[in-house]
Amino acid sequence: AVIWEIEDKLRYTRRPEIASPNAISKQEMQALSRYAKERNVEISPLIQGLGHASYILKHHWELREDPTNDWTFCPSHPQTYEVLFSLYLDAMEAMPYGRYLHIGGDEISAIGIDERCKAMGKSPFELQMMWLNKVCGFISEHGRTPVFWDDMPFKHAGMWGLMMVENASAEEVNRRWNTDLLDEAIDLFPKECVYMRWKYDDSTIPANQKALDWYQAKGLKVMGATTASDGLCPYISRAHSCAPYIQGYSRIIADRKMEGIFATAWDDGSAHWETVMRGFIAQGEFGWNPYGRSVEEFKSAHAQREFGFAVKDSLMSFLNVMEKNAAFFRPCIGSIWLAQSCMFC
Repeated sequence: AVIWEIEDKLRYTRRPEIASPNAISKQEMQALSRYAKERNVEISPLIQGLGHASYILKHHWELREDPTNDWTFCPSHPQTYEVLFSLYLDAMEAMPYGRYLHIGGDEISAIGIDERCKAMGKSPFELQMMWLNKVCGFISEHGRTPVFWDDMPFKHAGMWGLMMVENASAEEVNRRWNTDLLDEAIDLFPKECVYMRWKYDDSTIPANQKALDWYQAKGLKVMGATTASDGLCPYISRAHSCAPYIQGYSRIIADRKMEGIFATAWDDGSAHWETVMRGFIAQGEFGWNPYGRSVEEFKSAHAQREFGFAVKDSLMSFLNVMEKNAAFFRPCIGSIWLAQSCMFC
């Protein structure tokens, strides 16, 4: 299956102002979806909603939570839902064979600050969950399963920082772990939703496991999300194309019998397809059989299929050396970015 974040690259018929000049038509997308379905691949849309909404809110200033920032919708404005539901309908019509509709919902920078939201007397977390319930209800009514990035609830509970610490011991995590705020708010979590627990590096760390424990104890549906690219290098993915992370999370999801496993591929580091292809193939390998080949065996098999390397030729070291040397260029990339930032300051 493919989840396609389309932003303004679909020629929306209900909200034509959102589409970019190079957007593809719904008919083109339907044809592509049909082509995929004939090859046993389902395509579902991702429509960023409450946050990451610049592609919408640059046209609809009246729906911004912060008038000076186009990142976040106002969740208490009724037209927020009119706009989003229109985009959902167009996306579902354009991708008619998918079973999901991913609504984003992550990385909300400001919520509950405008007068309309303040007048509702709800906390920022309650406002976010109000939005989540409304959009999930609409999507379910139209026969799709809603999918939601899950970082904001853990930020609300004060657990997000702990979940991002890679070297926190099990003892430290157990000592600091506190889901009282989430437990109190459990009735706000829509049960029809799939909560996508994203962890792009080592998913086996204690804090991520604790988060999965909480979801399962509450009877909520969970899908894991790893990544096909490390997102930092513009010309070659490192960390063996994240294959160890992909295998580790695939094992967790299989052992826990959760909803599925998903490999993201953001273009923050690079728009070049070659930087993510081995990661996608790794997800195919370990998503189907997480206890099959080792990472080294997978890399050798991929190198033989992709480049014609034979195991006896010992050419696999070529890719390992490239990945190792890629780190040499990271300070240069950082310096260029710093210089650009200073220029804009």
